[in-house]
Amino acid sequence: MLHKINFLISYKDKKNIFFLFLGLLVLGFLEFVSIGSIPIIISYLYNSEINTSYLFIDQLFDNYKKENLIITLSIIIIVLFLCKNIYLLIFYLYENIILRKLSVNLGSKVFLKYLSYNYLDLKKKIVQK
Repeated sequence: MLHKINFLISYKDKKNIFFLFLGLLVLGFLEFVSIGSIPIIISYLYNSEINTSYLFIDQLFDNYKKENLIITLSIIIIVLFLCKNIYLLIFYLYENIILRKLSVNLGSKVFLKYLSYNYLDLKKKIVQK
C-alpha cells in the first residue's frame, strides 16, 4: 500500500503536505493563544484587587492607569486576532493551491495509466468488475 502512495505522490507533493501539517500546528497554537487571552484579560480588568495569578500583567503594565490599561489590552487583543486572521488567510490560499496541484497531478497520473493499457485488457478488466 505504501508503495502505491509513493508512486502516486512525488517528493515535492510530500514536502508540501508536510508544510500543510506544520501550518496547521501553528494555526492551532495561534487559535489557542488568541482565544485563551480573552478570558485572562477580561477577568484581570474586572478584578479590581491585586491577584497573584496576574502578577505578570501587573509587572508589564505597572505604570498605566486603569483607562490606559483597558485601551492597551484591547489593542493587543485586536492586533493578535488580526495577525491570526492574516495568517489564516495566507494558509488557506496556500492550502488551496497545494490541493489543486495535487488533484491535477493525481488525475493526470491515473489518466496516463489508463491510456497506457491495452484496449482489450482494459475492456476485460472493466467487464470483470
